[in-house]
Amino acid sequence: MKSDGLMFYALDQGGIIYRYSLATAWDLTTATYVNSYNSSAQEGTARGMTFKPDYTEFYVTGTANDKVSRYLLH
Repeated sequence: MKSDGLMFYALDQGGIIYRYSLATAWDLTTATYVNSYNSSAQEGTARGMTFKPDYTEFYVTGTANDKVSRYLLH
């Protein structure tokens, strides 16, 4: 969840990261799908993600390739 509560990200184990916008801060019932990122080519068994503090990048880790993959948010 972005620090202002207006953006939400979800990671599935297949390596897809889903991005949602929230109409009301922190209220997941107001979520609207925005886009997705596919990290499966870099990490087929994604297990975690984290964000750069300014939310311009995020990083995905997993168990298949044992590496950290970086993605730019746009």
